[in-house]
Amino acid sequence: MVRGHTESHGGTHEGRADGWLVGAVVFLVLGLVAGPAEALFVREHTRIAHGAGGLSLVNSGSGLGTAIAALGDLDRDGVVDIAVSAGGDPGLGFPANGAIFVLFLRPDGSVRATKRITPHTAGLETPHLEGTRFGRSLACVGDLDGDGNPELAVGNHGPDDRGAVHLLFLDQSGGVAHAREISRDDPRFEESLQFGESLEFLGDLDGDGRPELAIGDSNAPRGGTNRGIVWIVELDPQGAVLDVELLAPGEPGFGAPLSDHQNFGTGLANLGDLDGDGAIELAVGSAYADEGTDNTGAAWIVSIDDDFAVRRFRKIPATHPAFLDRVDYEDSIGHDLSVVDDLDGDGIVELAVSSASHDGHGYDRGAVWIVFLGADGEARQVRKFGDQSGGLTATLVDHEGFGSSVESIGDLDGDGVSELAVGAPGHPSGGQSTGSVRILFLRGASYAPRSTLEATDQETPITTPLVSDPTGPLPQARTFRKW
Repeated sequence: MVRGHTESHGGTHEGRADGWLVGAVVFLVLGLVAGPAEALFVREHTRIAHGAGGLSLVNSGSGLGTAIAALGDLDRDGVVDIAVSAGGDPGLGFPANGAIFVLFLRPDGSVRATKRITPHTAGLETPHLEGTRFGRSLACVGDLDGDGNPELAVGNHGPDDRGAVHLLFLDQSGGVAHAREISRDDPRFEESLQFGESLEFLGDLDGDGRPELAIGDSNAPRGGTNRGIVWIVELDPQGAVLDVELLAPGEPGFGAPLSDHQNFGTGLANLGDLDGDGAIELAVGSAYADEGTDNTGAAWIVSIDDDFAVRRFRKIPATHPAFLDRVDYEDSIGHDLSVVDDLDGDGIVELAVSSASHDGHGYDRGAVWIVFLGADGEARQVRKFGDQSGGLTATLVDHEGFGSSVESIGDLDGDGVSELAVGAPGHPSGGQSTGSVRILFLRGASYAPRSTLEATDQETPITTPLVSDPTGPLPQARTFRKW
C-alpha cells in the first residue's frame, strides 16, 4: 500500500455560506500557484517516560499519556507547562484510580519539576473518585476565578462508570486549591452514559462574560445505541453549571444522519472562527464511524453561533481523498483532536487528528495526522506522524497507542512554531504499559513542492458537500494533492 512521501530529519532528545465558498476558491488558487515549500516534519522530539526526559514518578501499568492539556506558563518561568494523566496509577495501591502529573517543562521538552495530583490530593478528597480512572480526559479552562492561575477540567468514569467532571482550581505550584464537581447526576445530563469522555474549553461564546465548556459522551444512546452527544456547559467563576445546551447530529440545524455506534464526541477541539463570520468551529471526533470499512473514524467540523445553534457542519471521514491510502481498517481516527497553530502560513489553523490503533509497521502502534484546513473547514491535505514517518525517528512498538492523546502546547523553544505533545499510554518504558509522552518539535509547512510528488501522484479535483441546514449542501470544488 502506498503510504506517500516521507521526510526524515533531525535527531532525538531523550530527554468555517458565502464566506466558506470564497474560502474554498481562495485555497484552490493558492494550492495551484504556490511555489516550492518545505514539507512539515518532526525535526526532533523529546520522550517523557519513566526514567526518561526528567521523569521518574510513574509505575508499571500507569498508562501515562492517557490525556494531555496545555496549561500555559503556570509557574511563570517563561516556559509552557502541561498536565498529563495516567489512566491507572497503581503506585498508591489503587490501579483504577488514575493520577495527573503537572509537568513543568524546559525549552527542550524535558521535565524540570513535577506535581502529582491524585484523588487523595489535598483540596480534592472525595470517596466518589475511588476506582474511577481519574484523568480519562483533560482540558485547561482558563482562569475562571481571576486568581491568575488556570483551572483544569478533569473527566473520569465516575463511581458507577457513568462519568463525571471535576474542575480543579490550581495554584502556581500545580497544587489543587479547591475543586468543584460537575455531576452526571444533574438531571440536565440524564442522557449521558459516559459523561466527560472528552473535554474542550470554548471561551465565552455568547459574550455574557461567562465561559463555556464542551463535554463529550460518545456512548450516549440519544436516538440509538452509542451515537454520542456533546454538552455545552456555561460556567460561573466558581465552576457551577449555569446553563446547558445539547450538540448532537439529528438536532435542529444539525440534520446529519448518524447510525448506531458512530460515537460522536470521542474528541473535541476548538478551532476558533475559521472564516470570520463570528461563529466558532468545533471539531468533534467520531472515532468508531464506519467509513468504507469498520471503525475507520471521522472528524466533524461544526460551526456554532453565539446562541449555540449549529450554523453549518462538515464531515471529514477517513475515506476523504486527503487521507487516501493512509487510513486502514479499525484505525479509528478522531480518538483525540487538537487545534494546531497555523503551520503553512495561510492564516488558518490546522487540526491534529489522532488514531491510537493505527498499525503502522506493527499492530496498534498509533499515529497523528495534521489536517491542513481551508476557511470552509475542508481538509486540503494531511501529514502523518507515526512509526518512523513524518520525520519522527522513533520506532514505535506494538500496542503503544501513540496518539491516544494529542495536544498543541505552545512554543517551547522560541522558534515561532508550536510543539505537539502526543501520549502513548501503552509504551513499555520501565515496565508494562507504563506509558509515555513525546514532545514533537515541528518544522513549519506549506504545500509539498511538485518536485517531491511521486510520478504517479496527481492533482485531483474533489467535490465534497458543505452542509448548511436547512438550505442543503453546497458543493465545494477543491484540489488535493496526494502525498
